[in-house]
Amino acid sequence: MKSLTAIGSLLLGSVFCSSADAISSTGASVFEADVIPLLESHCLDCHSTKKQKGELDLEQFHSHAEAKSKTSIWLKVIEQVQLGEMPPKDEDPLTKSDRDLLLEWADQMLEEVALENAGDPGAVVLRRLSNAELTYTIRDLTGIENLDPAKEFPTDSASGEGFMNVGQSLVMSPSMLEKYFDAAKKIAAHAVLTPTGIRFSPSVNRPDWQQENLESIREFYARYSVPGAAMSLNLQGIRFDSSDGGIIPLENYLKVALEFGESAGECESSWLEVAEKHGLSGKYLIKLVALLNQSEPGDFLKPLCQIWKQSDVGQVSKMVEWIEQRQAALWTFNPVGHIGKTGGPAAWQTPRSPSVDELKSWVPAWQKLVELDEAKLRELAESDLDQFRSVFPGALCYTRIVPVDEVVTLSLYYQEDQILRELILSEDEIQELDRLWSELRFVSREAIKLVDVYDQLWQYATQDADPSVFEPLRKPIRDRAETFRQKLVQTEPIHLNSLLEFADQAYRRPLTDSESKEISDLYTILREEDIAHEDAVRLLIARVLVSPSFLYRLEQAPAGLTPGPVNQWELATRLSYFLWSSMPDQELRQLADSGQLIDPKILQAEAARMLKHPKIRRLAEQFGCVWLNIYDFDQLGEKNETRHPKFAELRSSMYEEPIQFFTDLFQQDRSILNLIDSDYTFVNGALAEFYGISNEKQEDWVRVNNVKSRSRGGVLGFAATLAKQSGATRTSPILRGAWLSETILGEKLPRPPKNVPQLPDDPVSETLSMRELTQRHTQDPRCYNCHSRIDPYGFALEAFSAIGEFRKTTDAGGEVETATQLMDGTAIDGIAGLKNYLGNQRKNDFSKQFCRKLLGFSLGRATQLSDRPLIEEMSERLEAQNFKVSSIVNDIVMSDQFQKIRGTDFGSVAEEIIGETIEQD
Repeated sequence: MKSLTAIGSLLLGSVFCSSADAISSTGASVFEADVIPLLESHCLDCHSTKKQKGELDLEQFHSHAEAKSKTSIWLKVIEQVQLGEMPPKDEDPLTKSDRDLLLEWADQMLEEVALENAGDPGAVVLRRLSNAELTYTIRDLTGIENLDPAKEFPTDSASGEGFMNVGQSLVMSPSMLEKYFDAAKKIAAHAVLTPTGIRFSPSVNRPDWQQENLESIREFYARYSVPGAAMSLNLQGIRFDSSDGGIIPLENYLKVALEFGESAGECESSWLEVAEKHGLSGKYLIKLVALLNQSEPGDFLKPLCQIWKQSDVGQVSKMVEWIEQRQAALWTFNPVGHIGKTGGPAAWQTPRSPSVDELKSWVPAWQKLVELDEAKLRELAESDLDQFRSVFPGALCYTRIVPVDEVVTLSLYYQEDQILRELILSEDEIQELDRLWSELRFVSREAIKLVDVYDQLWQYATQDADPSVFEPLRKPIRDRAETFRQKLVQTEPIHLNSLLEFADQAYRRPLTDSESKEISDLYTILREEDIAHEDAVRLLIARVLVSPSFLYRLEQAPAGLTPGPVNQWELATRLSYFLWSSMPDQELRQLADSGQLIDPKILQAEAARMLKHPKIRRLAEQFGCVWLNIYDFDQLGEKNETRHPKFAELRSSMYEEPIQFFTDLFQQDRSILNLIDSDYTFVNGALAEFYGISNEKQEDWVRVNNVKSRSRGGVLGFAATLAKQSGATRTSPILRGAWLSETILGEKLPRPPKNVPQLPDDPVSETLSMRELTQRHTQDPRCYNCHSRIDPYGFALEAFSAIGEFRKTTDAGGEVETATQLMDGTAIDGIAGLKNYLGNQRKNDFSKQFCRKLLGFSLGRATQLSDRPLIEEMSERLEAQNFKVSSIVNDIVMSDQFQKIRGTDFGSVAEEIIGETIEQD
């Protein structure tokens, strides 16, 4: 007889018959000839239509077909018979032959239902985003990783296969909707309006937004320059290194030019390739090489060109020194605070005229021209100096941007990067820089603020200076402010279009015309009510974020009874929420928009890409940690601090280990059997020391090998799983055994009998070890059947303390005993013996459980009878592919369950037949 232990076996169990018709024919005769009499003689005294003890009516079935219509009842019957709960203990038990008959018929009947309805997508459920999905989606939508919109929300409950993404448990209420709207308004406050659209900031304050723009420009400058050209100032006793500039990294350019000069020759395309390879500007490298390769350089540049032609990289420092000495003499830097006023400097960096003595000292030939006056000498030298300046400016750009070289300045932001543009930047890079500056000025409202700055400066100057020197600035400043106000009005339609694009992303599909019109009309209404443009935009962002199209994963079902495929955007959404718990990224969305995602090869390629992406960490946590029952372990506060003082500091590291392990499993496409037994794990310094692997205090997480010698590797060696399945002060073989039986192997355990006394929480007060206490506790006949199955698993793990620390003595002081005998008679000793048993005798049970759990997670529902053929196929294919996790993912993604949706007319009768779900918990 096929084994029907546990719910998992009902889904994953026996080998299917060759056809449903053959099963049905046999099942019908068995039911009428044998099962009905068996029910009449053993069950109907309690479970008749009249009595219905436990709300169970077994008298209603007169045919095999009628039995098939109420699978939920037979699932309960099988469970109770398997667990020995039916018939009750005070009634005559079933004979072995009667028990085998009933269970074999029921198993075949369930197979028949499963085969007839294989691939059923399951019930259509209006499914809102879980708290985790909402959080990840908001972060991906805005690009802000520290947003936590669900912080004040009630915790999502688990259902289905034990996960928190199941539609039935994701309820909504008026009070919840208020929380969603409050959260949406807080998110909208992070929106920053720019000249080209909308971006989001980690902050809700304009000064912070301005600082972000400043840093973006400075980071841009830093790509092409290095710090230099500073000028120290003393302003009323305060010292400033004010005129910070970005200078050319000459040494880098010269080294590359010398190293590749011979191979690149005079071919510009070759120099462009060389520059790109080394992260340099090809535009400047070409100019530099052309200057140095002159056949007849002027007197001033001749010494530099001679050094260059020696083609010796060792001469680079000498060349740099020669250039920098002359740069200092040929350029000067001015305070920028009052640029533009009468008598003020024209720019920050200006050419400097060298003295006659400096000119003569640079070129020996010029020293003989003492008879020439200064004007003649300068005329002789100017072309040479201009050529030098054109390639070797004192600085490329003013990187400080915010002037601090006057007590009161006339600039909020000062831009001087024309030389950078001319010498270094490509056209695309110039456009990028223009966009950054435009955004800074737009976000900061600089043009409007500058009017106030000018007025304040004018008033200040009237006290002890001549304010007329600032008069030339008055009109330009006011004209800029007026132009900016016009630009604010001109950008309003841009922001509205950006808002529609935001909604398109948020809804994970193209907006309908009516949706676009609704958003636009609402904007018009808000403006007519005198709500400012920025406030209106943020209100509309909040409106989008409480829309059902955002909060719910809505799907359009086809008409009729027959399941149909979801559309390409719904398929992309299913895939992204399966693997990333979030919205599709740009690449996945583009494939959906183009209709290519329905191509099986492209779909599988996308799944493979997404498995390798860093976002797969979310699957590690939302699937892996929830499945293992350690979700939010880093918040666990149940341990006795006196007995376990290390735990509080270690729990975050303990939680990170399984996340790292699962992430690696998915990204590297490893065998799922590594979860049972591996010789590697992931640790930081603190966890390594706790495990006795290393005493290094490193903060980074690293993979470590050869951990079996430390009794680690796989889920049984995680401190998090061992600690979670323990008490506050002591270990718990019962909890650990039940967890392994139900969670890892998928076995169903009955609820414990009532009035069974609890084990003492603190074993120190006892003279018996935890194992001895457990064995004494389970001598109760009501407990023996269950505990004889689970306790040996827990005994094998007794070498780990209540916080997962390896130990050689029990809490009571005695030697830890880990040798035990399992229910099937297998003798094992410790974690090594348990891993060997699970990885050999029970690997198929484990792999089917993993398939079932991942399938349930991907579908957001409990697995059902119609999933049984798929799980069986997944398990068979998995073994043929060396248990690689990608095999399971591909089978799920390509299945009808994943790609289809039930028709709108799928009725309640059909739901009763094949919609029955089998709950794990």
